[in-house]
Amino acid sequence: MIRATESLRLLMHSSQLKVKNPQCLISKFVRKEKDQVFRTVQTNYKKEDKKFAKLKTTLKISGQNNNSSFPHLQISSITDLSPRLGIQIQTVLHAEEKECFVLQVPSSDESRPLCVLWGYKCTFKCQKKFVEVCGAGRPVHLSECYISKKEKAADLGRCT
Repeated sequence: MIRATESLRLLMHSSQLKVKNPQCLISKFVRKEKDQVFRTVQTNYKKEDKKFAKLKTTLKISGQNNNSSFPHLQISSITDLSPRLGIQIQTVLHAEEKECFVLQVPSSDESRPLCVLWGYKCTFKCQKKFVEVCGAGRPVHLSECYISKKEKAADLGRCT
């Protein structure tokens, strides 16, 4: 999914995770070079709202599997994004092919891992899996986000 050209959206995050303004975070594909993928992460609101900080940054993402039972994503070049998510290396806890993936935030002292859910669109299947592996979370309401005509046709705006 990270290597796909479709846009990814932050769909849910652990309740205990302090994500600043999680609404409408979107990741767009930029390019692929060898084993690295470059994507933007930016805010994507219907209307520019002064109370939300506008964000646009480019990520360099490398898939890793260094002596670990779980694949990892090494995310670099995220000076603007780090304060928002407070994370750099994330463990992939679960992935639904062509739908969504759950990433665990490292060094979590909680009884359940702190996680974020990314995907193409909101699905109850992905939300349910998030709750199974990470516990209760806060869904991101895509109704405030800009949705293209193509995405509207795919019914991206509501959870299915």
